[in-house]
Amino acid sequence: EEGGEKETSSTVYPDPSLEPNPRKRKLMELKQKIGKGRVQNRGEVKKEAKRMTMSEGAVLKEALREDRQKDEEEKQSILGINDTNKALFITAEDAEWRVKKKRKKEKQSEVLVDFSSDMHYRAYKKRLRDMPERDGATYEAQKNTVTNFYREADDMQYGQSTAMVPSEKAKREMVKELGKVEERRNKFSRRRQFYEDEDVSYINERNRKFNQMANRAFDEYTTEIKQNLERGTAL
Repeated sequence: EEGGEKETSSTVYPDPSLEPNPRKRKLMELKQKIGKGRVQNRGEVKKEAKRMTMSEGAVLKEALREDRQKDEEEKQSILGINDTNKALFITAEDAEWRVKKKRKKEKQSEVLVDFSSDMHYRAYKKRLRDMPERDGATYEAQKNTVTNFYREADDMQYGQSTAMVPSEKAKREMVKELGKVEERRNKFSRRRQFYEDEDVSYINERNRKFNQMANRAFDEYTTEIKQNLERGTAL
């Protein structure tokens, strides 16, 4: 090539006789560029499809994140930071912050998956305070009478034993406690945001909140299915 250095292939051949001639080498380089372009195009198509299902605010947030990531990569390139030595440039404060952020993110993802089972358990323990104390004698008698007293909640025999039938007093106490819960729930009121353009997929406020939690966890996988069902193009 005139006015420039001759390009050399990055591939090293142990046997010089196996090295391709300049034409074949050029063809190989072109194929590599085509393959790289296809991968980049596929990635851009996926990003565009993802942006189509995102709100305007989410698109701006994603664009801002990409710009920050690009600036960070340029900064690392200037400083000579790569995958092998980047851990040497992380301060103790930054490492601690990253660990806390990761743990918080993992905890939030677990909450979205199981809809905060810990929170429901704490509410259950709180409700037990309003219930009367357990009759120890009755409890011990039932435990000695029933063979499989300790069983799983999904056991098919649950509640069928005559020795496990609750008394009328216990039933009245439970109904009274449920009435208190309903009364507290009706008194609780908090101003919430309302969006006129939002699709109505709920029957009350509690159901709306549940649907929001489900959407945060599963919208990534169900948005396309919902759109196909609405258009009537679902298989």
